[in-house]
Amino acid sequence: MTFLSRLLVYLFTRLLNKQLNFMANKRQFKKHVHNVCGDLFADCVALTMCGGDNRETLERLMAETLALNNEFTARACHVEPNDAKAYFKHIGADFDAKAEEIFAKIVKA
Repeated sequence: MTFLSRLLVYLFTRLLNKQLNFMANKRQFKKHVHNVCGDLFADCVALTMCGGDNRETLERLMAETLALNNEFTARACHVEPNDAKAYFKHIGADFDAKAEEIFAKIVKA
């Protein structure tokens, strides 16, 4: 594992472990989604610029990251009125799982 990948793992785990109250409001959740997806996208761009062999894989991961951002921003806009707290906990857990999955793929690339 190279220094860059270890640094990325460290920074990403610190970002995901930051305590965020997903129920605070939609704006805060959308900012969290945008920040995490922006960091994932920046990691892909940095690895692409380092001159790796797997440029196509990284470009696919960049597209996946953009799709993740769009999906969870849209899901945050359509909150179920009866049980908003449970809804935000559910999509927060889904988002963290998918972001960790994409990050694992970036580290492997």
